[in-house]
Amino acid sequence: MKKIEAYIRHEALEPIRAGLDEIGLPSLTVSDVMGSGRQGGIVEHYRGATEVLYLRPKLRLDTVVADADGV
Repeated sequence: MKKIEAYIRHEALEPIRAGLDEIGLPSLTVSDVMGSGRQGGIVEHYRGATEVLYLRPKLRLDTVVADADGV
């Protein structure tokens, strides 16, 4: 058995879920997490103050597959 973890953007969930279901891997756990990736931080301006947000909302996908599934 293998455990697969992936950290993705919220808008990528549905295409990934549909793709996994299509290849016969319907079991999936989804968790809300915060993290940073290649995009780095974003700069926000609020009432004259500048703030850099390095942690962005992400989704963590977990699934466990059997070795026979060929993943």
